[in-house]
Amino acid sequence: MKNEMKKLGLEITMIVGLLGGVAQAATVTVMVSDGGFRPNRITIQQGDTVNFLSDARFTHTVTANPALAKDPANVVLPMGAPTFNSGDLTKGQSFTQTFDVAGNYQYVCLQHEKFGMIGQIVVEGADEE
Repeated sequence: MKNEMKKLGLEITMIVGLLGGVAQAATVTVMVSDGGFRPNRITIQQGDTVNFLSDARFTHTVTANPALAKDPANVVLPMGAPTFNSGDLTKGQSFTQTFDVAGNYQYVCLQHEKFGMIGQIVVEGADEE
């Protein structure tokens, strides 16, 4: 029994040691405000999630879809990345997006794109760490 417990303890230690080296995905918050996205440029790791939280008096969106933007050049997506659109966000509402494709993203608020409400996300891949 004692040897079995030692063996079990060793196995648990090995599993914990292996898991300790695994990077955990993070969640980063970007505020959607009447003055723009805060911060308006972030760098995250592949697999991380961004929570866009509105603290604004006015309605905003978080949109990375060139077909919806007034100027499609204001939206940038890496090859193979899905488009996204939060829909209308009002104060206290949030939208989350997980970024599984590494590369540069640029997104807009559809209502305020013409005023320069544009944000950027750099997603670093596992091989870029």
